[in-house]
Amino acid sequence: MRQITLEWTEAGHKITHKLVIQQTSKHPGRFRLGRNPELCDLVFTEDNKISRLHAEIFFNSNQNRFYLRKLSEGLRPPIVDGEIITEGEIALRQGSSILLGETEIKVVAVVIDPAYLLICPNLKCGNPDPRRAVDAKLQFCPWCGTFLVGGNTLYDSK
Repeated sequence: MRQITLEWTEAGHKITHKLVIQQTSKHPGRFRLGRNPELCDLVFTEDNKISRLHAEIFFNSNQNRFYLRKLSEGLRPPIVDGEIITEGEIALRQGSSILLGETEIKVVAVVIDPAYLLICPNLKCGNPDPRRAVDAKLQFCPWCGTFLVGGNTLYDSK
């Protein structure tokens, strides 16, 4: 499974959205972000500084990573981890911060095959994944800081 989970606040509400490569989108294999619901998969209606078609997120199989590509010709290019994206694309990782207009989008999880994961043993963990699953390469849970040595291993075959 290749999946990226994004989180942002819109109209005072926290929104979490998972983008899964196999899911249907307006442009297969790509997820477009902007204000126009006819062109975009993720629509941001509250931020007028986001273009109608601002950016897209896609998975590069050769690099085995998710990337963000600028699509708009507007005056406000996307900013990823403090880097202004005027052309080309930039790799995304868990913890990346994407600024579109005035909306900050956090990459809260990235899952790429094979999906060996650890289950955070903290039952009160703030992980948006209901299983509390985190990347098996980590020593500490990025949501609650719990040491993962006691966590169970999970193979996610989706």
